[in-house]
Amino acid sequence: MATCENLTEISPATHNVALQIAYAGPDNFVGAPIYSRPVCFLNNEAAACLDRAIELAGELGFRLRVFDGYRPTEAQWRYGPTRRIRISWPTRGVGRPIRGARPST
Repeated sequence: MATCENLTEISPATHNVALQIAYAGPDNFVGAPIYSRPVCFLNNEAAACLDRAIELAGELGFRLRVFDGYRPTEAQWRYGPTRRIRISWPTRGVGRPIRGARPST
């Protein structure tokens, strides 16, 4: 499991989840890849919540599928306010950055 500062990489090997990172391929609402790699990172707090959800789902015989995680800056710059896609714009604060799927407080 790779951890970079406050981000934890989520993978089938480390978390027993299925990954379907649609933004790394053409099968998404944009019709083109937004991410360069099909990887998933969550902030450490969200990763801990995911661990608990995986445990609870497993007790019921289910396995989770993760569709998205921390949205990389490259994606935010590529699809900013000049497009009609609401992905946060890093310098203007348009929209709220996902930042690793913040858990609600």
